Amino acid sequence: METEPPFTGVVAPIALQRQWAIEIGVVFCLGVLPDAVPILFHSVLAGQGGTVTETWQLEIGGLVRAMQRCAIPLYLIYRSALGFPGFGFRRPRVNDLVTAFALAAVSIATYFLSAGISFSGSLGRATAASAPSGTYFLYALLGLLPALAARELVRVFLLVRLAQLFDGTAIPTILVSLMTSFYWLFSRPSAMFLSFIASCAYCGFFLMERRLLPLVLGAFLANLAVLVIR
Repeated sequence: METEPPFTGVVAPIALQRQWAIEIGVVFCLGVLPDAVPILFHSVLAGQGGTVTETWQLEIGGLVRAMQRCAIPLYLIYRSALGFPGFGFRRPRVNDLVTAFALAAVSIATYFLSAGISFSGSLGRATAASAPSGTYFLYALLGLLPALAARELVRVFLLVRLAQLFDGTAIPTILVSLMTSFYWLFSRPSAMFLSFIASCAYCGFFLMERRLLPLVLGAFLANLAVLVIR
């Protein structure tokens, strides 16, 4: 049982201590890192005589946002009876790469069909519209993989919980795909439709295999290919 000040001096059970430690980590990611990381990064570069470019600021900001987006779903998964395996956290296997390339092909096809939609989400239009060159390509990678991992984690969490809620998979797949594509409705309806199709493919794979890694790798390979081709 939790105690409030004044404390009794009785050591809490290990399980409760672990829960408190996780809660501290979640609050730290949400309440401290957004301010701390940019300032720390700027201080380190300034101390070494470097400069913080706009691109670095964007990518560091994207990294922090990705950590924020992951914090709550990871905590809820930790508290869930399904545990991490139930949400796709499983040991990597070779077939994950095969599936990742297949999912990447779907994303790339929908990208070019929509002629402008960016699947890189948090990287923003500036990154998608600029061809990678020199160090900028590395800057993009800094924000790309964490952002996509966060996006796929959120997709999987919503999908699993909706599947439990509806006791089925068809309606959850449609709902999650709408949730992750509706924002294109008023600017590019065609992009919304194609993004919806790609999301259905990702959801469909997860429901069959219950593996998160191929979704992250597929999204990463697709975005990487788009950055290189453009």
